[in-house]
Amino acid sequence: MSAEGSVAKRESGHELTADVTANAVIMKDKRHANYKLYVAISNNVRFAINNLRDPNEGVAARLLFLEGKKYLKAQEYMEKGYRKDVPGIAATTFADKRRRAIANIANSLKFNRTLDFVTIDYGRGRNDEGEIGLLIPG
Repeated sequence: MSAEGSVAKRESGHELTADVTANAVIMKDKRHANYKLYVAISNNVRFAINNLRDPNEGVAARLLFLEGKKYLKAQEYMEKGYRKDVPGIAATTFADKRRRAIANIANSLKFNRTLDFVTIDYGRGRNDEGEIGLLIPG
């Protein structure tokens, strides 16, 4: 999000002209609140991943969602045996463990009300899958 220069957008769509300096100040003020929301959601996701019971699910989720590995790279790591205490698994097993990990993480985030902040918008020029965003409490 850019808060300086002519890249800043109007606060709402109802204004006819954009007062870049005033809107930049508003966006700078909101930056800290947005960061705090990001930290809270990140901590909840990390907590959910750390509490997965199956070690293979936990390692797969950590590789994909916390370390940002690509799917095929994470699958390759898991086939070779990423850690000594977690045995290596085949590609089909990795796909199954990933699906179960996503379901378990989603259940955990639903339980602690983190998913209440997530919204998916369809239509209005977006792709078929929609765009995922966060609802900022306010």
